[in-house]
Amino acid sequence: MSAAPSRTFLITGVTGFLGKVLLEELVRRRSELGVHRVGVIIRPMRGLRADERFRREVVRAACFSQFPAGWETIVTVIEANLEELDLELLSKHAAFFHGVTHVVHA
Repeated sequence: MSAAPSRTFLITGVTGFLGKVLLEELVRRRSELGVHRVGVIIRPMRGLRADERFRREVVRAACFSQFPAGWETIVTVIEANLEELDLELLSKHAAFFHGVTHVVHA
């Protein structure tokens, strides 16, 4: 029997409805799907940094309320606005991007 695959996902749109549903499914079925890490690209908005938006808009969402404390430790929050050219984005997060196996643009 071979070991479960180790998958690293990169998701955009996680602060929206579909993004939250996708993240919830990946976290809930983590072992079954072989999810190792999940990166989420979030843009700063209304004076809030990406990590603040993640805590307020995602972690506190009802769909995550039954998860054990600390579930979000498998998530890497990457602050970026994909509508703007950021040539340093890849180099700033090279270690994470190098291991990405799946990208979902939600």
